[in-house]
Amino acid sequence: MVRVYELSARYDSRAKFYGKAQVVMPGDGRIILQSYSTQVAEISADGKTLTIDSWYSMTTARHIKEFALQHGFGEVKYGTSKATKR
Repeated sequence: MVRVYELSARYDSRAKFYGKAQVVMPGDGRIILQSYSTQVAEISADGKTLTIDSWYSMTTARHIKEFALQHGFGEVKYGTSKATKR
């Protein structure tokens, strides 16, 4: 069963992302970040690897950084394409 929820702003200075960032859990263990309806990052089913597809805009970068922090990957630098859990 697919689960979708809005990414909350816990670490970002913004109060919220106003529905522009969604987290999709397709039911196979992966966790996918969508920014403006485009998949931009994915956490592997084992939870150890974050793959970033694209840093389209500064807003998308904020979404990716928030997603990474919330899932234990720490601060990811702009332009990074992969991160592993520390």
